[in-house]
Order: sequence, then structure tokens, then C-alpha cells
Amino acid sequence: MARLECNILPFIENEDGPTNVRWEAWKDQFLAYMALKRINAHDEMFNALQCFGGPDVRKVIKTCGENAVENLFEAAMEVLDNYFAPKMSLRYERHRFRQMLFNPKEKLDHFVIRLRSQATLCGFDDQLEEMLMDQIVFATQNDDKLRAKYLECDRTLDEMLKVGRTHESVRVQVHELRNKPVHDSREICGINRKDIKCSRCNGNHLANNPRCPARDISCHYCNMTGHFARCCMSRRSGFQKMHKKDDYGNTNKNYQQNQKHQMKTQQKFVREVDDVTEKVEIRELFHLDGKRSVALDVGGVEVNFIIDTGADEDVLSIDDWKN
Repeated sequence: MARLECNILPFIENEDGPTNVRWEAWKDQFLAYMALKRINAHDEMFNALQCFGGPDVRKVIKTCGENAVENLFEAAMEVLDNYFAPKMSLRYERHRFRQMLFNPKEKLDHFVIRLRSQATLCGFDDQLEEMLMDQIVFATQNDDKLRAKYLECDRTLDEMLKVGRTHESVRVQVHELRNKPVHDSREICGINRKDIKCSRCNGNHLANNPRCPARDISCHYCNMTGHFARCCMSRRSGFQKMHKKDDYGNTNKNYQQNQKHQMKTQQKFVREVDDVTEKVEIRELFHLDGKRSVALDVGGVEVNFIIDTGADEDVLSIDDWKN
């Protein structure tokens, strides 16, 4: 006897799901394993059925060995079929076959698999392919153009499946083209773009954005309107020619006078803008003239050292200064 190695689970009668459907599935698996191992002898197949079938199968076929029959395996399978899968009406099964339709978003190949599974209970035999083609045409109720293509290629089932697969592929491509995202110009110019920096306020938007908080603000470095001091081009370059227009279209006629005034007072202002509430607060900025240093003798050489106080400029609010 051939050696049997398989993980076929025993068939359990009282389990979830229709008993006849589960029995047909278990029987197909068992017969496929017998064919794989090339086991053809009836007595060996009967012994394997008792081994793998489990208690529920053995209790049904226990009387088969007592009767003198020529093919013990076929007799046992007939008893099991009558017990677990009683014969159903062919007309009823064919009625169920003709009522089958496409499920939402179901592919054609999956629908054909369901049709073939139901067709095994209908006894179509050599008419199986014709019945499958008829049901595919009938089930295509919401697409008259596709149904017309099916009717044109009604020679073989393979031709009909090829037409259906092509139609599904084209439909997916058209759907993707229709739903292709379009970039909105407002999104590109909006303040939510993190990869854009405003040259007026250093915010996350373009400089021409009407919501820029620095559009109507006067710079405390050059006294021009339209940008914050931290974004001032004059502060970055260190100088600016007389009567020359800056990046914001302003003419700086009083630039040198403003510079002299700032050098005398050495008092600046910091304008703080809340990104959420857009509330503006002004704070005073004090700066000590020059670097604070001390002369020390290092190896007989006098060296000036800068005193590190942590910061050259101190920021205080008006209330803190008064206190």
C-alpha cells in the first residue's frame, strides 16, 4: 500500500455552513489527493476514506464492509453522498443559476467562477459553456454597449471573456483619468505651502498674498512700508543707494537720515505677530554701543578680551521696562 502523507482534516457533520456544500468540497480534496498519490485500488481508497474521513464518516459507512459488493469504495461514496448531500431538484438549481447577477465591483472572472460552481449542480454537461455565455449576457444589465459586444463575439467563451476583461481595464483607466487631482492655484498661493517663504514676513506663502501680515507694516530698520525688520533687504546688504527702489517698490529717499537717527538712539523695536490671532505687539530692543571688552596680560602681551554676557541685545516689553 502506498504511503499516505496529507493534512486532510476529518469531515465534521455538525459545523457551520451547509452540510452538502462542505461535503462536496471535502470530497473533491480527498479525490485530488488520491489522484496525486496515484492510488487507484478500491480497497486502498476505501481504507484511506476511513482514515481521513473521521468519526462522522466512519459511522455512515460502517455497514458497507459487511455487504458483499464488488467496488467497496464506490458503494461507500454513494452512501455518503445520499447522507450528506441529498439530491436537489435540477430545475431548482438551474433556476438559481439563471438568477445569478454581478455583485457590486465584481470582476468578470470572479463571476464566472461563481457560475461554474453553481453549474456543477445543474447537470448541464456538454452545454456548460453555452449556459455560461448566456448567463454572462443576461447578467450584464447596466451596460448595453458591453452587452452588444458580447452578442457580437458569441462563438466561444474565451472570446467573450477577452472582451469583458478589456472593457474592465479600459473602465478603470477612464475612472482614474476623470478623478485625476487638479492643482488649485489658490492652494499654490495659499499660506499652507510649507516650501514657500514670504520675503516680507518670512511666512509660508508668497509675497503677493493679500493675507500677509507685513503688507501695511513699517520696517523699524529702514522705515519703509511692506515688510518686517527681520526681512529687510537693507539690513542684509548693509547699505542701499539713494533713490533706489527696493524689492517692494518703495523709494528710499530718507535712508541715510534714518541710519544716522538709528545710530544716535540705538533704540529699536521688535514687532511680534501672532500667526493665529494676527495680534501685533511692540517690544523695545536695547543695544549697548560696541563690544564690552577688558585688557589682560597674556605671556607679557596685552590682549583685549570680549566679555561674554550671553547677548548683545536685550528685549523688554514696555510694562517690564516701566517696572
